[in-house]
Amino acid sequence: MKYVIYKRVSTARQGLSRLGLEGQEKTVRDYLADKEHEIVGILEEIESGRKKTRPELAKALKLAKKHKATLLVANASRLARNVHFLTGILESGVEIVFLDMPHANRFTIQIMACVAEEESRQISLRVKKALAARAARGLKNGVTGKDRAKQNKKRADEFAESMRPHLDRIGERIRSRKEGKVTIKKLTETLNSEDVKPFKSKKWHNTTVSRLCKRLNYSYS
Repeated sequence: MKYVIYKRVSTARQGLSRLGLEGQEKTVRDYLADKEHEIVGILEEIESGRKKTRPELAKALKLAKKHKATLLVANASRLARNVHFLTGILESGVEIVFLDMPHANRFTIQIMACVAEEESRQISLRVKKALAARAARGLKNGVTGKDRAKQNKKRADEFAESMRPHLDRIGERIRSRKEGKVTIKKLTETLNSEDVKPFKSKKWHNTTVSRLCKRLNYSYS
């Protein structure tokens, strides 16, 4: 028997983590494990279940029609949280199996879609109320650019302090060997040769070491 697999997550962050998508595919493959089958397509989408524009779902339905295949979905909420939209899909002529209720009929699926739609509406209402409550208390919603700047500065300061022992050790060694003045260039070369990793880039440069020393008010002369 031929199958098309459709997977969906709601946010880009979920898409990047892959956990939700991989979990859905495992559910499908476990279902197919003891069945003779041919997978003719695997489509995945990063889109809210409340939205009706789903290009990957449209491709999945078209592919299923072309190959007379069954569309497999891990659970009904992955397909849609909108009853009207789901009804349209059920009337597309494509056989669909939801693995959280593989023996469900059309009526049961529509009831589950109603529950999913109401759940989504309630979640949205709770979020709006929580944001309104924060605003009423004078708190800002979300992370502002100023907040991010503070967070980034804190992380950079913490990293700089973690580098202070390295600078002290390298500076002392250069002085004890009478290699001359401790310079930015020598600090840079030694940090790279000892494979001490910088904050973000792969290697140290004179400019990044200079900024580090200024941040620490470090005297290297």
